[in-house]
Amino acid sequence: MNVVLYRVADSAELDAFHRRAQSSERMTVALRRDEVPGAGSVRLCIVLADSDAMEYSDWGAAPSPGAYIVGAGVMRPAGRATTVQTRYAFDPLIMFDFLLDVDELRAEIDLTTDQKRVFEEGLDGRLLSPKTSQRVWDGLLRIAEPTRARLRFLSDSVRPFTPPSAAEGRILLQERDAVMVATEIFGGSTNLRGGLRYMSRETSSAPFLARLADAHQLEDQVIDKDARNFLDWVGLETEHAAAMTFHSGQRTLTVVNANKGPIEKATGADLIYYNHSNESFVLVQYKMMEHRAAEWVYYPDQQFELERQRLVAVESIHQQAAFDSSNHLNYRLGAPVTYFKFCRRNAAFDVNDLKLMPGSYVPTDYVQSLMASMHGERGAARIVEGPLKARSLGNTSFAALVSTGLIGTRGTATDDLVSVVQSALDAGRSIVIGVETGAPDS
Repeated sequence: MNVVLYRVADSAELDAFHRRAQSSERMTVALRRDEVPGAGSVRLCIVLADSDAMEYSDWGAAPSPGAYIVGAGVMRPAGRATTVQTRYAFDPLIMFDFLLDVDELRAEIDLTTDQKRVFEEGLDGRLLSPKTSQRVWDGLLRIAEPTRARLRFLSDSVRPFTPPSAAEGRILLQERDAVMVATEIFGGSTNLRGGLRYMSRETSSAPFLARLADAHQLEDQVIDKDARNFLDWVGLETEHAAAMTFHSGQRTLTVVNANKGPIEKATGADLIYYNHSNESFVLVQYKMMEHRAAEWVYYPDQQFELERQRLVAVESIHQQAAFDSSNHLNYRLGAPVTYFKFCRRNAAFDVNDLKLMPGSYVPTDYVQSLMASMHGERGAARIVEGPLKARSLGNTSFAALVSTGLIGTRGTATDDLVSVVQSALDAGRSIVIGVETGAPDS
């Protein structure tokens, strides 16, 4: 482990750090190569500020004179700044909403005489030796109790995370993408995704959200009351479950990730997005395409047919549901309420990659037509990416249609979701449920 101590220059730079942390945008700085040798390496960083740099920051009462620890992050090389400087990006970056006096850290860590000298010199901004780095970071973990979990995730994130099996990595990819699709439907802002980076390496067999520092247990009071009863039922029915909440104006999105067994045993992931105000939901099931003979192909099998029939049953029940036709909010562009998202199986799980997986969303009833018209040399059904993509929805268009209520069920109460979720869990799926509540933003 190597830790860089970075000292902000003034109040303007400190404010820039806070703004970037809140927006999940990258904060970049330029450092001399003699201050941080090994320009190609990823480092942990502790952000320091002098009390006089906090004059225009949001700290309430003015702090006593001295140096303070105000944040931490991971510094990643981001190119050459000048002939003698390397540019670094803080990604991820955590800024504290409390102050830690550097004297508290001094008192907490047990350093040799040489390590003390390196530490004191480092307070002006430099790279610490591995042994000193470990002791300083461990000391910070002990005294920074309010944000200890997130700091642990920072130290985890400098070590490459490799899922123990390809099956686990595949499900984690699908679950994380489903969570991000839910946030895309809810608000479309990538700022909502920042907390998805802070992932534990130690939690095994649990779904994606259960591994995050910012996740809640289902019984936590922070979860929206309108989603409470439904989520209580999910908790009783599943072995692993966790939730996260997101806010935009008067609206709240509660996202739950759950499964009945170990993640590596799941057959795939389903996203169910429910808008409480519109009494409407859509269901998306993930399928991964393989690269064969210069094209991306999905080969339907018996398991696929069982899952397709399950979605057909959902369609049949909810398309027949009664609704108020005089309410303009019940208008839909079409009947489909269940979709498949076909994605390429060409990416390993990267905890820092918060981009949506490119994919093609197609209605369940259209898949039957695709299979009927596409066959391999021996007559086996297959779905080829080219023709599929030409008549499908992408991430942005699908999210916009769900967000505006132009696709999805009508007149669906929360209790009606129980059978849909129960069916998915019984089929061995890992589920991501997004429940949007509150008045629409004006």
